[in-house]
This record gives sequence, structure tokens and C-alpha cells, in this order.
Amino acid sequence: MSQSPRRSSGIGCGVMGISPSRRRSAPSRAARVAAAIATLCVAGAIVGFACGGGLACGGTTGREGLPDPSPDGGQDATVALVEAGGQDASLGTAAFDVTILYADIVLPDVAAPPADAGDAEAGNPWPNCPPFLPVVGYGSDGAPVVLPPDAADLAIDQIPSAFDDAGQIVPALDGSACATYGWLGSVAIDKCTESNSSGTSFALLPPCNWCVDGGTAAAGPGVGSPRYDLCIALYECMMRTGCAARGNSYCICGTPSAESGCFVDAGGPCASEELAALEALPGSAGVETAVKNFVNDPTATGGTCGSGLNQVVTADTFDTSCFPCGGIGSATEAAPNVATGTCPAGESNTLKDKSGNFCCAATGNP
Repeated sequence: MSQSPRRSSGIGCGVMGISPSRRRSAPSRAARVAAAIATLCVAGAIVGFACGGGLACGGTTGREGLPDPSPDGGQDATVALVEAGGQDASLGTAAFDVTILYADIVLPDVAAPPADAGDAEAGNPWPNCPPFLPVVGYGSDGAPVVLPPDAADLAIDQIPSAFDDAGQIVPALDGSACATYGWLGSVAIDKCTESNSSGTSFALLPPCNWCVDGGTAAAGPGVGSPRYDLCIALYECMMRTGCAARGNSYCICGTPSAESGCFVDAGGPCASEELAALEALPGSAGVETAVKNFVNDPTATGGTCGSGLNQVVTADTFDTSCFPCGGIGSATEAAPNVATGTCPAGESNTLKDKSGNFCCAATGNP
């Protein structure tokens, strides 16, 4: 009986170009190949018959878990069935075509948010806020009277600001990220500092805003680095160590009783950051210059990005009571801030500031 050609897995079956006499001859390489192919063809036909006859077969239709697009809401449309007997109409022919339908699902557009999305400034934990606005007073409705930048030295206060939808700088809304972030440790400290800084010619906060376009350092350990980055590094050190609350030049000098001692050994907790932001070289001459210009206005002669930050946050420049325990004892707050809180070695929890904070003082020398 003649056999029509079939194809299974890309292997041709039926006419192989080998005569019957050749197939009955002694086994040869060609005969062995032909026999193997014939075996595969028979197996393929059996599997095709079984699957087409409704038996369970492995594999997938590609539709598991997807909505059924068929009009009757439930029939599997992967194989065309003949209603009478439910047998595959293609059985007994050379065709083993199977139509697989896939449900089209429209996927949502997914994209990364823009780099400036949200409130956080890139790479830092604080919100992205513009410089505080100088105000000369408040109207009858309580709204601040904002001064133009060139009249900032007439201000009696400064208030947090934010960008509106058009990119303009406006007073920050109550409860917003820019209105509630404590740049110097808390919103209360910020307000205290602002109220004791009337007449300044630059926006006090956020820290280092006066250096955003300040170029690169011309001298010192940070020569060639962006001045803004050096100023921010000093700010982070101040917040981490709390050195600013302990008095003028403590961040660079540490505990020497006289500035001359600082010139010899600048051992403050942020000495290296101070020298870089003040653009002063290490060594006695450089440290002396740094201390001399420590709190200069950044817009004045001898002023730097670092000196502007020192002017804003050092306790001696403004009211020491702005900082917890500022000007009290060693200006160090007990940890935790309770009567039983502990103090650094050689100090004891014996004092309180006017806000009720528990403060440390040298043991035996309150």
C-alpha cells in the first residue's frame, strides 16, 4: 500500500529514495539511518492519533490563565472538532495542523519616573527646596510680605519656600516637605535661627544654597572640587557630630583653650571638612586663615561657601538657645534626653536648658 508523505518534527517520511531490495540487504549506514527515521515516523503518527482522538497530551496552548476570547465563553478553540463524535477531522489525512489562539492583552505603559520626581534631592535624604524667602512682615491676613532678593538685608525673617507647578519660587505650603524639614535638626531650631538673623544679605537655608553655582575650590584640600559639594560635606559632618552647637570654631579646632593651640593642631570633629570648604591649606598658616575668616559672609571679602555655613549654624553667631543645650555646660545633650540619660566620658547629666533639655557638663565643673 502506498503511503502519502508525512512530516513530523521536520523529518521526511515515506519515499526515502531507497529501494526495497536495498532495505533487505545487509545492514549499512544508510539502512540504519532509514530504519531510525521510519521508527520516528511511526511514533509520530501514533502520538498524533492519540492527541487528535481526545487523549491527554503534554504541552501548552499558550492560553493558560488568560481570558477566553471564544464566543461561547468556554470551549477550547485550539483544535477544530467535528461535532459528530468529536473526532479531529484531519485524522486519516497527511495534515496535523493545529490552530492555537492567543488572547491579546494590552500591557500598561511602564516607565521609570523622571530624575527630579518627588521631594528628595538626588542622592540626599532632604527635600529639593529653593532658598528661603526674605520677608519684611506679615499682612492682616497672615500672609508673608516677601521682599525681592536685592532687598534681603531688610528682612526681619525668612520663610521656607517651594517650587510651584510653573517652576516659580513661592512660600511653602503648611505641611509640605519644604515647610516641615528641619535643616538644622528641627523646624524649631530653624525658626529660632531665622529670627536671630535679621539683616543678612543671603538666604540662610537650605544650607549651602549660596554655593549651588559657586564653581570649584581654588585652594585647600578640596581644590578643583565643586564648592557646593564641599559645603554639603561640611553640613553633613556638622549634623552628624553636633559640633556647631558647641561654639564658634569648635568644628575645626575642637577643645584647645586658645586659638593658637588650634593653629598647631586643628583637632575638631570636622576639621578636614572645614579646611576644604574654607579653601584653606592644612598647617598653622592655613588654619589661622580659616579661623580668621570662619564666619565671614560668603558674599564678602575673605568669605567662602564654608564660612557662610559656619555663620548660619554656629551657636556663637546667633542665639545659643536655638540648639538644644546650646551655651549650657559642654553644649552636649544627654542621650536619651531624659534625667537618666548618659553623657560622654568625663561629663555628667547635671544641667537643663530653658527648653527643658537635659545637658551635660564636665564632671565637677558645671
